[in-house]
Amino acid sequence: LSQLGKLKLNGNGFSGEIPSFIDEKLTELAALYLNDNRLTGPIPNFTLSYLEELDLSNNQLSGSLPSDFIIKLPSLLILNINSNSIGPTLPDLKDTAIEEVDFGKNYFRGGIPSELPESLVSLALLKNFFTGPIPESICTLSNLDLLDLGFNQLSGRIPACLGNLNATTMWLDYNQFSGAIPPEFSKNKHLERLGLTANLLTGTIPDSFTGFPVLNELYMGVNGLSGEIPRGLGLNPSLEYLELKGNRLTGSLPNTFSDFYFLDISNNKLVGSLPHELFDGVDEGGCKIEEIYLNGNLFSGELPPSFYTCSELQVIDLSNNLQLSVNVSLLGSVPGLKNVYLSNINLYGEFPSVQIPSRLLELEISGTQITGVLPSFPQPCLLESFILTGSKMGGKLPESISNCNSIR
Repeated sequence: LSQLGKLKLNGNGFSGEIPSFIDEKLTELAALYLNDNRLTGPIPNFTLSYLEELDLSNNQLSGSLPSDFIIKLPSLLILNINSNSIGPTLPDLKDTAIEEVDFGKNYFRGGIPSELPESLVSLALLKNFFTGPIPESICTLSNLDLLDLGFNQLSGRIPACLGNLNATTMWLDYNQFSGAIPPEFSKNKHLERLGLTANLLTGTIPDSFTGFPVLNELYMGVNGLSGEIPRGLGLNPSLEYLELKGNRLTGSLPNTFSDFYFLDISNNKLVGSLPHELFDGVDEGGCKIEEIYLNGNLFSGELPPSFYTCSELQVIDLSNNLQLSVNVSLLGSVPGLKNVYLSNINLYGEFPSVQIPSRLLELEISGTQITGVLPSFPQPCLLESFILTGSKMGGKLPESISNCNSIR
């Protein structure tokens, strides 16, 4: 086996420590995959001169990595030790040619290294205990495609120079970043995913956030953002997943908001009626939204008629919009609904007499103007939560509710 070039033993139930013979006997190894096992103990200080790919992720490895761990592997291009118990100090990266590193979900702490190799294409440090600011030297990594710093304790302002990168993915969520969102992000015309959720960001959503040609996912929830939502935000041609929940946004919802798969603008201070474009869609296929969360705002008026014909809609939460009116008798015409939350809004009409759809998982409704009788429940019944309070409904409780064994 001394001439073995690739060893893939991933996805088994192997336990115990990584055997020493790998480093001693398999000196020609170029790729070693031991991920997704139950391996324990420390990571050996490998000296495999030809090793290019090393994946030890999703094990139970512990201990620390020597500072020269990567330096002793001169050919190493890919290193993945995600989901172990390694820490607390990162090995030196600066004098290496490594391209992809994933140190996520471990016990590393301290600051993010200011000296990183220009060869880096992917840097994943998520779910550790890193502190301090993002070093501006990261902005010089011209090959960087993925930057994942999410779920740490990083602080300070987000460097504006991150907009100079050509990265397609940047996750900065669940940290303690403060100040305004840099408008320079829009300089990156390659950006596809940007996560800023759960920080301490303030100010308004930059007007420049209308110039992303390929941005598909944008998450800016749970911050202190204020002001109105820029109309141009809905004009990004590829944007399909948008999260703005838990801010202090005001004004009305722009009529440019259409063609989303996922939209969460809950728990803000948004007012006015909902634009019909929200459920119409502008593509030939019509409405394509699957999940929409509008709860905890000040929306008013009738729900647009296009809502009741939105065939792809699965999850909707309109709760706690006291002046928003919904005709409950039309809910049965929305074919794909699985989770429906309509508490503390202006519900009216007769409860649909058709059998409750078998696909329905959760239904929460409260409204003093609802009439009718409770229809039968399906067999099998997948309902996990069924809440109906404060209505004018009558009749008997159908025996078929016993079909719903999963109700909590």
